[in-house]
Amino acid sequence: MLYFGARPARHSLCAVRALESAAVSRSTRALDDMFSLSARLSVLLSTGVVALCVSGQTMAVGGAELLVALKSHLVAARSLPAGSTPAPPSRDLRPLIGLRQDEVLRTLGPPTYCEPGKPVSCNHAVSAKYEWGPRPPAPKFDTTGDTEVITITTGGPFFLIVDFERGRVKAAYWQGQR
Repeated sequence: MLYFGARPARHSLCAVRALESAAVSRSTRALDDMFSLSARLSVLLSTGVVALCVSGQTMAVGGAELLVALKSHLVAARSLPAGSTPAPPSRDLRPLIGLRQDEVLRTLGPPTYCEPGKPVSCNHAVSAKYEWGPRPPAPKFDTTGDTEVITITTGGPFFLIVDFERGRVKAAYWQGQR
């Protein structure tokens, strides 16, 4: 036989048996059950795909909102008196994953440190560290007679560390200082 264009669809074995069963007055209930199962599975899978798409969009929006909230917390933490060690906000940082690096740097401002250290710009850094509070107080020097005493405050505020890969946030986490 000669075909032009697409080949005709082949008959499904189940469909042929269903027609034969109907011709001899046998039940096709088993086929109905198979159809309803496959219909339910396809609806379930399509719902799951839609849910994944919607949650991906929500995560991106949540990440942008989280950046703005973190910026306001950062400004408040840095305005505290020198030597203060405020606790970081108890926020889930996972929504930041996937955000663009330039968006993070633009919203939070320039980081305290970036890796590898580039003195001019952190735009292409693999990691940005934001000191979450004011700078530690400067060392105090005290000279009494022949003795010099230097007082250094150890520890300091937490760091918000944001790691990047190919211009996107790969990880974000808090790190305390000792």
